[in-house]
Amino acid sequence: MRYLLIIAAIMLSIMVSGCQGTKPASDTGPGSGPNVSGTNAPEKDVPQQKESGDSEGQARDPLEAALEKVAAPEPLTAEKLQESSDGVFDWFLRVENWTNQVVAVVAGQTPPVIGLEQKDLIINTLAKHYTDSEAEDIFSYFFIKTTVEEKEVYEVQGTEYFDALSSIEKNLNIEVTPSTVVIKGNGNPDLRWPEVNRITTLRDDGDRLRISDITYQ
Repeated sequence: MRYLLIIAAIMLSIMVSGCQGTKPASDTGPGSGPNVSGTNAPEKDVPQQKESGDSEGQARDPLEAALEKVAAPEPLTAEKLQESSDGVFDWFLRVENWTNQVVAVVAGQTPPVIGLEQKDLIINTLAKHYTDSEAEDIFSYFFIKTTVEEKEVYEVQGTEYFDALSSIEKNLNIEVTPSTVVIKGNGNPDLRWPEVNRITTLRDDGDRLRISDITYQ
């Protein structure tokens, strides 16, 4: 009988330890649930503003991360303006395409809107090659202030992208001064730009030249 009691005690101990080993992890412990950072997950609202990301655990705007992936052309300098006409034209063409890509980051979203505070992200990005006032004008060209789900936002308008320079097919002519670049040429007569006569005004900001105005004649 004594041996039977010892065996029963051993079996009971094994059963208790086995149950403890299969106990579910605490719902409040580190790494549990859908949000491992311990902060509240962003609400699925319009537009979604922040996401956690950097090594310090700071919230990061997904728009900022997306804009960083849009490679901007190198800064325009006085030396660059002294290059060949083809080199100067290529730079302005790349800026035209880059500007469209910046807007396309938002246009590709569903819905294509950004919050009021995200406007500065777009303006600051465009300010790599445009003055602040011109960047504001370009933003106003592409975006309109509206309301989505009772929130004031900026929405991409049904505005055509910049394409004057990319439409030039022949008779390219470039006139360069330290403060202006005039680009002329002819495109397809059946399309939007059968003829291009663009005047770009530049401002010297020391480390680079920025576009301060664009007009068409």
